[in-house]
Amino acid sequence: MAIALVTTDAEFMAGDPDVDMPSLISALSRVGVEATAVPWADPATDWHAYDLVVLRSPWDYTQRFDEFAGWLERTAGQTRLLNCPELVRWNWDKRYLAQLHERGVPVVDTRFVSHGDDPDSVIGAMSSPRIVVKPAVSAGAQDTGLFDHDDPGATALAGRIVAGGRVALVQPELPAVTTAGETAVMYLGGGYSHSARKGPILEPGGGLRGGTYIEIIEATEPTDGEFAVAEATMAAVAGIHAELSCGCGANLPLYARIDIAEAADGPVVLEAELVEPNLFLRVDPSAPDRFAAAISRVL
Repeated sequence: MAIALVTTDAEFMAGDPDVDMPSLISALSRVGVEATAVPWADPATDWHAYDLVVLRSPWDYTQRFDEFAGWLERTAGQTRLLNCPELVRWNWDKRYLAQLHERGVPVVDTRFVSHGDDPDSVIGAMSSPRIVVKPAVSAGAQDTGLFDHDDPGATALAGRIVAGGRVALVQPELPAVTTAGETAVMYLGGGYSHSARKGPILEPGGGLRGGTYIEIIEATEPTDGEFAVAEATMAAVAGIHAELSCGCGANLPLYARIDIAEAADGPVVLEAELVEPNLFLRVDPSAPDRFAAAISRVL
């Protein structure tokens, strides 16, 4: 069996390498699966040649969104692709948070600013002293900022996002995220695998801490409350997955990362990452083998 682990070109990855890729390829080799890291936009790639294509680190996709969407459609017509394209399309727009909320999952309060909306009105309706503004389709904290409620930079950022033909979202600052970070709960093959603590990255005023995107990642275990929220999220995702009538032959996502933070009334979901999340395999030595086993089961 030969599979492709989808990444992006070497020039882009030089600034943000997928450090888990070598350990996953080695783990797959141990279960008899030949895996190769393949840039998604490489025109020379014959995707028919792979028994399975797994999205892993195409981390430039939001910068080349239309191109990537076309690639996803074409590749899904040539071979089996996971996570399922239907689920990927549902998940890459963070307006999915509203659907999770409708299914009883506690999510961070989120408002959206679309073409024709007044950013000042949306931001003004938020009661928190600080707010976070970012695109509804984003990755790696691109065009993401933390602002005081009355900082005109928040309105300006939301306006730029919308002017670029995108949708902006506005969320209250969760002080626990700013001071301690958030918990990433990883699922592989539909089951819980491991968790990591992600340190704060946003500096008030719209910038990044230290002026650049650097994630401080440490192994952790979710609290009982965090784990319950992660499980509820995965149950909701399973229901949505079934309703999407995905044609990939999988009953559950191959991989998922549920980002959770503490709010005033308990833990809430910040994001449910099902497209190309960093799964932080490096924080748990057994995680690459669990991921390899999950992949081998779907072959």
